[in-house]
Amino acid sequence: MSRGVRVLACAFSSTLSVACGSSSSEPQTQGGAVAIRPSTLVCELQERAGPPAPPPETQVADFGPPIPLGLNDPCFQDAVEVSPDGNRIYHFYQVNLIEVLEADDRLFAGTEVRFQDRAAGDTWRAPETLDLAAALPGSGAGETRVAPDGSWVVWHAAHPSNLGYVEGLPPGQTFDLDVYEATIIDGRFGRVQHLPAPVNSAYLDGEQWLTADGLTMYFASSRPGGAGGLDIWVTTHDASGVWSQPQPLPAPVNSSSDDLQPTLSPDGQWLYFASDRDGAMSIYRVAVTGGSYAPTTEVVIAAYAGEPSFSDDGRLFFVHVEIDFSVDPPVKYDSDIYYVEPTG
Repeated sequence: MSRGVRVLACAFSSTLSVACGSSSSEPQTQGGAVAIRPSTLVCELQERAGPPAPPPETQVADFGPPIPLGLNDPCFQDAVEVSPDGNRIYHFYQVNLIEVLEADDRLFAGTEVRFQDRAAGDTWRAPETLDLAAALPGSGAGETRVAPDGSWVVWHAAHPSNLGYVEGLPPGQTFDLDVYEATIIDGRFGRVQHLPAPVNSAYLDGEQWLTADGLTMYFASSRPGGAGGLDIWVTTHDASGVWSQPQPLPAPVNSSSDDLQPTLSPDGQWLYFASDRDGAMSIYRVAVTGGSYAPTTEVVIAAYAGEPSFSDDGRLFFVHVEIDFSVDPPVKYDSDIYYVEPTG
C-alpha cells in the first residue's frame, strides 16, 4: 500500500481511520442489536496552542466562504454526512489521536459514528451514537451512508470477514476495508449483509455514496483496473438484489493520484469528490450530463478538505483537516466540519 493511501486512511474517513488498528473477533452478522443510543464519549484533547492553521478556502464563485459548524470541538470530527433537510449531521468522532488510542488498546472504544440534530441556528443537540459496532461486533465505526428516511445504513469496516483477510491481502496492502449494509427498524439493526464480490474485493473498498433510492453506489477502491491509487467506481442494484460489476469512472474523475469520497449534487448535475492530484487533498467537481463527464475538473474547496456532503438546499458540508507542518513528519492534530452556502 502506498504512503498516500495510508495517510488517507488516517485522515478523512471513519473506519479507514479505525483500520489503522486491527481486530481479531469472529464475524457476527446477527440482527436485533440496538442501533441508536446516547453517546458517552468525552473529548480528551485541548485546543492546540499557537497560531491557527490556515482555514479552508472556497475556489468557485457559486459558493460563499467556509463556515465552521457549531458542534466542532478540539477532537476529531470526520466523515460528515448531512440529512436532506440539513437538520441532522452524522460524523465519525474520535476522542484522541489514533496513535494514542491504538497504543492504549482502546481504538474501537475511543471512536464512534455519532449524529446530532439541529437545535436552533447553528447549535446542535447532545450527540447520539449510530452503534455500528453493535451491528458488526469486532469492527469499529464506519464511513456511513444513511437512507433519507433512516431505514438503512451502508458503511465500510475493517473486520475479519473482509475478503482481503479471508483470501489474503494483496502485496503492499496492510489492512482491508469492505462495504456492509443493514436495515434499521424501530431503532434496531436488521441482519447485517457483507456485500459480496464483485462489489467487495481483497483490495480497499469503501468511502461509498448511494443515491437516495439505494440503487446506485459510487465508492473508492484500490483494485486493479483504475487509473492508479484509489479510484472511484460505480455499481448498480437490480430488482433481484444483485449488484452489477463495478466500473471505474473515466478521466478526468479518476487520475493517477488518489480519488475518493464521491457524491452527486442534489440536482445531479455535478459529481463532487476528494483528490490529492494537485498535492494537498482538496474537493473537486466535474459536470455530469446524461451520464457523461465533462473533460475538465475544478477545485471547489482547498486545501486539506474532503468528505463532501449536500443538503437538498444546496449547502455543501465538508471536513477540513488541520496539520502542523513545523514538525517532520507533519502531524494531523484536528479535523472539523464546515459548510458553504450557494450564492444564488
